[in-house]
Amino acid sequence: MNNVITLPNVIPQRVFGDIDPRIDFDVQFEPTKAPSKKYVINDTTGEYLDTVGMSFKCASHPNYFRGVQGCMIEEMPGHDLEDITCKYRTARNNAWAMMDCTLPNAKVTVRTPVHESEISQRIIALHGIDGSCSNQVFFGGIDFFCTNGQISGDWDTVRRKNTSGFVLERFIDELRVAKVAFYEHGERMQEWADTLTQTFEVKEMLTSLLASERKAEKML
Repeated sequence: MNNVITLPNVIPQRVFGDIDPRIDFDVQFEPTKAPSKKYVINDTTGEYLDTVGMSFKCASHPNYFRGVQGCMIEEMPGHDLEDITCKYRTARNNAWAMMDCTLPNAKVTVRTPVHESEISQRIIALHGIDGSCSNQVFFGGIDFFCTNGQISGDWDTVRRKNTSGFVLERFIDELRVAKVAFYEHGERMQEWADTLTQTFEVKEMLTSLLASERKAEKML
């Protein structure tokens, strides 16, 4: 396996490309007439995006996503990051953003005598500067992801709200510590695939799990 790339040698732009221009702006805040609220402003266009509570604190989209990318560079083998693709989605006048990174080289193949399946690493980061979304990163063998909260596969999550105590560096440190053991997961899947089961064992298991014997028979 290749050595891990470290930040002093490689900057995120060389690996991940440019941040989507729609979200490449700094964030400014301005008090409103209501003492408990402040405006969120796109510092590039001057557009007022929304109002948030006075305790709200956030990083800009570029700083947040570059922080996640920098963590990936520090912690993942260089080979895994080759040919990586990152797609961005935005909403709420670009106040909400999602970065969806697919790593075609970070994959394992699980084989059985009659079938094989390929599991690829995927990293999805969500970010909001208008209070619509907490700081969230999902990482692992994600098969399906929907912004309504539906996810399938095997993944880990790091999540922190944008409060007055939020510090981007601490969030990235937590992400670094909690990184998924992706290849260990692949080895575990292969162990399961190598485990033989008898038909009667599966039937007994389904009968015990499902209330209806008819449903258990159909599942078998």
